[in-house]
Amino acid sequence: MSDQNAAPENKTDEAPEWARKAISEANSEAAKYRVEKNSLKQQLDEVLGKNSELTDKVAEVEKAHSAAQQELLKLRVALDAGVPGEHVRMVAERLQGTTEEELKADAAKLVQTFKLDQSRHLPIDPSQGRGRDQNSGPIDNSPQAQFAYMWNELFSNKR
Repeated sequence: MSDQNAAPENKTDEAPEWARKAISEANSEAAKYRVEKNSLKQQLDEVLGKNSELTDKVAEVEKAHSAAQQELLKLRVALDAGVPGEHVRMVAERLQGTTEEELKADAAKLVQTFKLDQSRHLPIDPSQGRGRDQNSGPIDNSPQAQFAYMWNELFSNKR
């Protein structure tokens, strides 16, 4: 009974030469394929790691792009609402909403609440503070007109 349960022994030494040679070649080929498989697995792991890094970078770039687009949209909406240049960034930062319509509605409310409409600003007289009398009116802001004004002022003070 013990003879039947005994494991067969590996008797390659008793096998013919051609069988030993075939087994040796098969073992060698199997070893070569195992090395190649391990090398390919390592390369696959590296590629998957790089792919993961690139996917993360793409996600970061897409997030930054989306934020820049939203900021640009807010700036455009603030400008279209008539907000003066010096207040555009402040208003754009305060705008609430995700769609253009929501942002436009919020910008209109802010402009109305804080009276930021550009049409309310009076034009600036560039001649103010130049010492002219009030009846003569503003001077032309061209270089020729300014030179003529200075020339006249120079000779009017010497008389």
